[in-house]
Amino acid sequence: MKIIKAIRELGCFFRATRLVIGPLLAASCMFAVDAAAQTLPVLSIDSPYVNEGDSGSANLTFTVTLSASSTSQVTVQYADAGTGTATSGTDYTALTAGMLTFAAGTTSQTITVLVTGDTTSESDETVVIALSNPTNATLSATAGSGTGTIRDDDATTPTLSVNSPTVTEGDTGSTNMNFTVTLNPASNRNVAVIFGITGGTATAGTDYTTSLQNNRIRLRFSPGQTSKTITVAVQGDTLDEPDETVVVGLSGVGFGATIGTGTGTGTI
Repeated sequence: MKIIKAIRELGCFFRATRLVIGPLLAASCMFAVDAAAQTLPVLSIDSPYVNEGDSGSANLTFTVTLSASSTSQVTVQYADAGTGTATSGTDYTALTAGMLTFAAGTTSQTITVLVTGDTTSESDETVVIALSNPTNATLSATAGSGTGTIRDDDATTPTLSVNSPTVTEGDTGSTNMNFTVTLNPASNRNVAVIFGITGGTATAGTDYTTSLQNNRIRLRFSPGQTSKTITVAVQGDTLDEPDETVVVGLSGVGFGATIGTGTGTGTI
């Protein structure tokens, strides 16, 4: 009888255990399935580059990638963030905001920006594309936007030169002798050079006057500027004398330019 009673108690124990643990195991399995179903693929965008070219247009292609294929359709919106250094409508064709659609099983899509070629010497420029509002996916915390680089491929370095003017002094008053410093071709960068009077046979203060302090000045070319003029005021007189000269020179060039004709001789 004792053995029969023990067997009955053991059976009751297993039935109770099954009733309590069974539902818990089932719930645990259902949670695991739900968690797996909620693990979404991650969207990211790369940061490409392209040489701009001298004319026409070049494709700056951004690639948007899913970390894993999905059984559901994935969508994400994209737009020009407007935070790049390139100018929309000038350096590249304005980009219309849109949406990318990833069909089930697809893991990559592209966005193309049309870059406008030119022959202007300039710094590399950037275009930033931002992703937003994904469905059935999440955005990468570190690659939710991509920075495309437009590489300047204009090998021509701007050259600075100064001319050699000639003026007739006249008998009275003063006549302007204009030295012109030119930058060719134009640059989209700031360019600076020192212009100075370095000699000549004419005498400063007698044959000519200038507002240059210590006969020197730093000329600064803003982006797009191609010429600067320095004026020397030649003093008229009635003396019978040979022609005289004012010699000027360029030095200390900086910011992406070289000196071509660095010396000019003005003749009075």
